[in-house]
Amino acid sequence: MVQSVIVLEKGHLIKATVLKKYLKTFEPEDHQLPVPANVTVDQAERELIYRVLLELKSDMNQIKQILFSHFMQPKSLQEWPSFDSTQQYQPVEEVNSEATIKTLEEVERELILKTLERTNWSKRKTAQILGISERTLYRKINEYQLYGK
Repeated sequence: MVQSVIVLEKGHLIKATVLKKYLKTFEPEDHQLPVPANVTVDQAERELIYRVLLELKSDMNQIKQILFSHFMQPKSLQEWPSFDSTQQYQPVEEVNSEATIKTLEEVERELILKTLERTNWSKRKTAQILGISERTLYRKINEYQLYGK
């Protein structure tokens, strides 16, 4: 919390009122943290780690659910069911076909060529748009034999 306050209040004097504002933000949601109850420090730490792992598992399940609902569709398109881990899903776009899969080099070559054409073969503008140096662009042009203008 202290690191976050320092970053968020960069350049400002951190007073008690500022800390109070951030303390409300950092209050733990789960008030069932391990409490000293005749257990060793190691046992309390293990219990805390176990609870955090369970929360992470829950978060991962929620992320899976979101991903499945946005990027997958059920085989039968009648109605979207609630998330069910036993339901069979298939990708919305079929990418199994060899024709649709391009190598990294093919994609890079195509991107460079389209950018060159868009900038009317201005190497300086193309390099700026692609976020690479002109030297790298010239090397890629030679590598992919992109000779236009």
